[in-house]
Amino acid sequence: MVKYEKLINYISYFDNDLVECCSWTSTSKGQFAYPDYEEVFLNFIDECNSTDLIVHDYFEVLKEIDREDYEKKIAEADLHVLKAVLTHYIRAERFSEGSWDYAFKRGIFLKILYRLKELNA
Repeated sequence: MVKYEKLINYISYFDNDLVECCSWTSTSKGQFAYPDYEEVFLNFIDECNSTDLIVHDYFEVLKEIDREDYEKKIAEADLHVLKAVLTHYIRAERFSEGSWDYAFKRGIFLKILYRLKELNA
């Protein structure tokens, strides 16, 4: 059994062009829209948070990498760097609503899952 099998099983979800991870909504006229994430996506986030993939020292690991290069580093990342990149994208939503939607649309979570699958083969 692969260590991160539950997460790797989300590849088909992220690889489906018809899936949107959220809808943008507001409760009243004049209110800024906010992301309303779908249940499957939130389950993915919960699963990430329940593993050892979310690390506290992610900022230290990533400070040597230019922020614009995080996405490029995924394909060659070792597990330590991959954990830091994943943590960055998971935590980003706390500071900027819609960050998960951005990462979803850019295929960042999908790239991370494919790399995780390679590292755990």
